[in-house]
Amino acid sequence: MPNLEMVLNELNLAGADVLALRAALDRNYSSCALNTACPPFEHRPQDDEMVLLFATEGNFYGGSIQDYLNAKGPRCICVFQSARDAWHIKDNHPGLLSTAEQNGIALLKMPEKVSASCFFEQFSLLSVLQRSSTELLAEPFKRTCHGDRMACEQLSKSLDRNDIERFECILFNFSESNANPETDPLNSKMYSALKSEIREGRLFPHAPFVFTEEHDLVAIVPFASNSTRKQIEDAITEAVIKLEKKFDGRQLYVSVGAYSTSPSSLEHSYSTALETLRTSLVFDNKSVLRFYSDWRTHINIVNTPIEFQLIAAKEVFGDLLHDKKLLATLYFYLHCSESLTQTALRLDIHINTVKNRIAKIEECLSCDLKDENVRFALRMDLISLVYLRHIGKIEL
Repeated sequence: MPNLEMVLNELNLAGADVLALRAALDRNYSSCALNTACPPFEHRPQDDEMVLLFATEGNFYGGSIQDYLNAKGPRCICVFQSARDAWHIKDNHPGLLSTAEQNGIALLKMPEKVSASCFFEQFSLLSVLQRSSTELLAEPFKRTCHGDRMACEQLSKSLDRNDIERFECILFNFSESNANPETDPLNSKMYSALKSEIREGRLFPHAPFVFTEEHDLVAIVPFASNSTRKQIEDAITEAVIKLEKKFDGRQLYVSVGAYSTSPSSLEHSYSTALETLRTSLVFDNKSVLRFYSDWRTHINIVNTPIEFQLIAAKEVFGDLLHDKKLLATLYFYLHCSESLTQTALRLDIHINTVKNRIAKIEECLSCDLKDENVRFALRMDLISLVYLRHIGKIEL
């Protein structure tokens, strides 16, 4: 296998710049930007380091970075994982740009003129994406989710792609406990396996960015700009079904935040995913997958100040708060779409008992349960009541 210098000589790139990613860009790309005309072969990248080559349609082409910045050189650069990849492309694919896309080679088309700092910044981020986007961009994603504006700007520049405009923040949790997935011995192995599966299992059209939070595993999943809400939800549902089978026997909870159309809205997506998991577990501890869009009403209600919820509960339900049987009947009657038969089955009582209780409820609340608006309002009030009981503010 030829070494890097042989490759460059063969490609007639005596004037091209060779940048070893770890030796230069990772250490301090801003200092490299001040010395744009790096002598060729100053560094000897190993086979696993990145190589930068200029290219025009169909041919490799030499030129310094300064030529490129002055708009005198070719208008495209191609980043290869190693010298071996560059050699392979040269031998087997003379139409470089047309075949690069087919072979998954990253291409970056630059504007007519760019500043040296902008060039190095974009190249550095492109290199990160080419090497291991799920690893090296996970930290900026994590900081962005926590409101770090600088990290958000970095992501906005690195993810400036026309085909990616949507992101979904997905939380994974193996239990309701507060065990730390990184340190708890019972959970660390499971979360490590889950993290690996999400990264490498090809569950989504584009590789997700995964990081660990205090009690959860977080995945930021990119989707194409033309993806519909149904397509995104279907893709997530299918991925979760596969994960359920993979981790059969463990209770897995998955919550999906609000849609994000840019890194700047990832903080909202992350916070809504957290709220969705926290709130939904109060009402449902069996379902695996929970979408923010399905739990938004519950979240808005439980986030109302507690003192207001307590006042409303006493005003709406009055003496009914002291009658567990009538409250349970009202809850299941509304939950079962006003079906007397289904309510009786859920409560394991006779249907006539349900009818009598419904009549008592209407009398106690001074309402008509046949009125759709009344039923809607009571459903909202019951959400608050269940939450108040959960946090110990009301005993039922």
